[in-house]
Amino acid sequence: MYVSKLTESAAATQLENHTDLKMVVPFVSVLYRKQHNTETVLLKVCNNILLNMNCQQATLSVLFDFSVAFDTVSNSKLLKVVCSRFGVREHCPRVA
Repeated sequence: MYVSKLTESAAATQLENHTDLKMVVPFVSVLYRKQHNTETVLLKVCNNILLNMNCQQATLSVLFDFSVAFDTVSNSKLLKVVCSRFGVREHCPRVA
């Protein structure tokens, strides 16, 4: 169990460094970025609502629960998407 967590952590760090270097994740995005978490998202949403209120604009919010979204995707499909969309090439399976 410990070895798998260590491997997972190393892979996550490498992918994070790669996406930061290649600027894959938009700068305005608060998801999947260092020093950003659910509190950051909540602050951003509240700020946007307050800005809209100041401009007398309505705000519509649609919420989704993706807490188990990746549990329904096979690892091989997820790996293919990561390899093709994030430009990760080393040790990736062929993407059809």
